Amino acid sequence: PEFSIAEFKSIVFAVATPLGYAVSSVAERGVTPNFHSALLSKGDNAVSILGHSTYPIFAFAEPLQMHSCQLRFVDSEPLSREIATLFPDVTVATTTELNRKLADNDLAKLDAAELEQVKYWEPQSVGDVAFNWWD
Repeated sequence: PEFSIAEFKSIVFAVATPLGYAVSSVAERGVTPNFHSALLSKGDNAVSILGHSTYPIFAFAEPLQMHSCQLRFVDSEPLSREIATLFPDVTVATTTELNRKLADNDLAKLDAAELEQVKYWEPQSVGDVAFNWWD
């Protein structure tokens, strides 16, 4: 399956606007990263919203830094609630889930190519696997 940039953008604008967030930028996944992203801002508060490009899974992170592949996941209760209300088929991953140490059962549904990437990149957390810059 594919979770398109058009679907991602429609969800981002649908949840950001009513909560008073401005959408500063939207970036489509590329060869890397494997996720779409948008920067939302409201006053002095800014958050990146990430959307996996294959599955309808969203996460929040501190604003992405240019030339950095480091994600610092955060929770956003208001945005999470709005997504759950308007888009019940979308899963919002929490920091607890994303920062959880990777276990063997987390890898059970990955195909051979994905397992090779895991072996090469040696991710430490579920979030490292779900939202990454692997090629």
